[in-house]
Amino acid sequence: MDKKSILIVDDEIDVRMSMSDLLENEGYGTMMAGNGAEALSLIRERTPHLILLDLMLPDMNGYQICEKIRQDVVFCYLPVIMFTVMDTIDIELTALGFGADDYVVKSIQPERLLAKIKSLIRRTYLGLDANPLTMLPGNNSVREQINKYLEKNNVFAFCYIDLDNFKVYNDIYGFEQGDKVIRLTASVIIKVMRIHGGGNDFLGHIGGDDFALITSIIRVDTICAEIIREFDNIIPQMYSKEDREKGCVFSLDRQGIMKKFPLMTISIGVVTNELKTITHSAQISQIASEMKQYTKSFSGSNYFINKRGIKPHVKLPN
Repeated sequence: MDKKSILIVDDEIDVRMSMSDLLENEGYGTMMAGNGAEALSLIRERTPHLILLDLMLPDMNGYQICEKIRQDVVFCYLPVIMFTVMDTIDIELTALGFGADDYVVKSIQPERLLAKIKSLIRRTYLGLDANPLTMLPGNNSVREQINKYLEKNNVFAFCYIDLDNFKVYNDIYGFEQGDKVIRLTASVIIKVMRIHGGGNDFLGHIGGDDFALITSIIRVDTICAEIIREFDNIIPQMYSKEDREKGCVFSLDRQGIMKKFPLMTISIGVVTNELKTITHSAQISQIASEMKQYTKSFSGSNYFINKRGIKPHVKLPN
């Protein structure tokens, strides 16, 4: 079973250490932050399964941190337990109003706290079907989001994102390095969405090297082009110096024949309902798969949109 990680946010080191000991003895992994800025940085870099959040911190309070998490398009689902010495109904209601999932006082019995943590993690990720590698919402959540847009008759763009030559990379460099590439891809998409996305945008991890992104038709061109640019800039770092200089790798193809393969690129097939009536998520999936396969038939990183036929992306200047 994958070890669940918990972020402990408290300005007192003794509290952080005692909570870390308690949680690690129960089989959890822990990370610690002494202020809000450090906590938000760890959330973006390492993404815990749950956050244990003190109310009073030196740079911002727990309410503000919780509000920032709930407003983030990628991390809004993360479970948060507000953890404080103050035991008043007003503070508890305020914490819940800012998006905390639970509120406990620091004098709580360890057994009760552990039970709350276990229950909240189970409820959150059972409903979210999060991908264990990236902690992004999985297939069921992707379908639910598509159906929500369709039920409201919203016009939107659905992006099916896939890596090219990922299997070859996995075969040569191994699954551990392959997992790093998938996490890197997720971080690239998250970075672009944070800069260019909107508050209602959605990112999910379908599985393997496949991601799903929902955004507006106004933003989709910029988001896709920026994902491609960021990915192409950073992916060579995942190869050895020799392979980077060659610009390719050699591996057996599916027929067992040694072939030359280019470095990984990224393909994005985009579906919109701007000019075509779509009533079910299955239609989106089918068209997106076709668009993705069409995109992958071209060399390099590309995106194509099923809007007024086939629309190639325009690369932004370096």
